[in-house]
Amino acid sequence: MFLTAAAPLSADEAARVMKKFRKATGMRGEIKGSRLTFNQRDLFFDLLNSSTDTPIGVAYCDGHSPLGNWALGSIKEQDLWAELLIESVLLIGEGNFITVSADRRYHGSQARRLQDHVSSSIANNVGANRVQVQFVDSENSNGVQIADIVANTVYRMLRGGNFSADILRWMPEQKFAIRPLELKTKRPHWLEPAMA
Repeated sequence: MFLTAAAPLSADEAARVMKKFRKATGMRGEIKGSRLTFNQRDLFFDLLNSSTDTPIGVAYCDGHSPLGNWALGSIKEQDLWAELLIESVLLIGEGNFITVSADRRYHGSQARRLQDHVSSSIANNVGANRVQVQFVDSENSNGVQIADIVANTVYRMLRGGNFSADILRWMPEQKFAIRPLELKTKRPHWLEPAMA
C-alpha cells in the first residue's frame, strides 16, 4: 500500500499543534507516526481536530482494486507518489496561492521534474495563480510530521489495524477525506473509474 496525506495548515498552525503535542507527551525532536502509542495517537488527533476546520486529504493506492493493482505494477514509484500527492492536495486545495511542503525523498533533476508536475497539475485543477512545491527534511517541518502521523494512522487502519473502532472519533468525515487513487487523466481506458 502506498499513500500520502495533505494537511492544510500554515507553518505557525503546524508548529502550535506539535508544540502542544510535545509538551503533553514529553517527546522531543522529529515525531514519526510509526512510533506513536495508541494514547499518543489519540492525543494527537484531539489536538489536530481542535486546531483546524479545513478537511485533511489522504489518497491511497493498494492492490485490492483493479486500478490500484495496475498502478502499483505499471507506474514508477516516484510518479505514483507524485500522483497520490496531487490527489491528496486536490481533496482540500483551493485558493490563489498554494504551498505544498513534502518530505524530501527525491533529489536533483528527478525532484525538479516531480515539483514541476505536481505544481502544474494542482494549478490546472484548482485554478490557482501560483502553486509552490518544496521538498523539505521532515525533521525540520512540523507540517510534514503531522502529515506523516495522519498517513501512518490511515495506513494502519486500512491494513486492518486495531484502530478501526476509533476512526469516527479520530477522523470524522467532515474533517478527513480519505479516497483511493483515481488517476482521472492517466488511467487506462479499459479500467472503470473508482467508485466512492
